[in-house]
Amino acid sequence: MLRTSEYHAPTPREIPGGRVVRTLELVAMLGKGPRPYLIDVLGGGVHRTIAGAFWLAGAGAGDMSAEEQRRFDRALGNFAAGDKGRPLVFFCSDAQCWLSYNAALRAIAAGYTNIMWYRGGIAAWHHADQPMQQSEPFAW
Repeated sequence: MLRTSEYHAPTPREIPGGRVVRTLELVAMLGKGPRPYLIDVLGGGVHRTIAGAFWLAGAGAGDMSAEEQRRFDRALGNFAAGDKGRPLVFFCSDAQCWLSYNAALRAIAAGYTNIMWYRGGIAAWHHADQPMQQSEPFAW
């Protein structure tokens, strides 16, 4: 079930239909193929994010309009190039951010079968001293 308010609160430890990945596992995945698409769904302004991530600001909202949902579906279709088994990793600020959980659930509902949720998000990545970059909004 999508969360539509209070996006900064404790999140579940699992995600139905997908899987939770931790920092070391994500680092290993990024070092070999097929490289997953990293999708940052943090709202707000420009921020530091995981190097190589696409920033889809607003994509984690629990109450998207029909048009926003169509845009989200198109963006995922572009990332996956029509392959619903393509690995996609959703994340946001930290383990208390529901936006990435929501976005991952939307992708699962759309039929994507290799959805991962990086629950620790940007905070865990930064804490592990992994490569980061300035976010740039993806036109979705």
